[in-house]
Amino acid sequence: MLEGVLPWLSSWDATFLLWINNFLSHPLLDKIFPVITILGSVWFWIPASLLIMWRKRLLGGRLVAGLIGTTALLLFLKGLFARARPYEVLQGLHVLDREPFASFPSAHAANAFMAAYLLAEAYPKYSDYFYILAALVALSRLYLGVHYPLDVLGGAAIGMLMGWTVVKRITREKRPKRKQ
Repeated sequence: MLEGVLPWLSSWDATFLLWINNFLSHPLLDKIFPVITILGSVWFWIPASLLIMWRKRLLGGRLVAGLIGTTALLLFLKGLFARARPYEVLQGLHVLDREPFASFPSAHAANAFMAAYLLAEAYPKYSDYFYILAALVALSRLYLGVHYPLDVLGGAAIGMLMGWTVVKRITREKRPKRKQ
């Protein structure tokens, strides 16, 4: 769908992916990025959320709510856009992984940025580290050859929006009433 709407944007997306994917290609990174990408997997965040909930109930609950909302939205958007994975259509791509669902948007990037937002809200002192890890997850998706740059940017935007929604709209903390 994206290819038909904006051909020049799709061409830039493919060219930029090939440049990043080939420019960064290195045997050491072939071992590092598959590990980093796990930090964006819903299968990482489900048990992590439950463990966090055991110690920090509000934060764990927010992560669970974020995962549910993010997953539902991503499944809808992946079905709507049905964008082919880059390794299915591009030649010369350094591919280290394969995924069963459509490419746009990146679920790993969405999960990583949603979690980064919620963790940064809970621990503002460490927010830079959370966002750096989320950015590395997004970069890992390009390195592994499973997403285009616009896929990870879309996923990151969805993750940030979902994190904000969970904090501001769904699980607002009850503040003590002011004494008059």
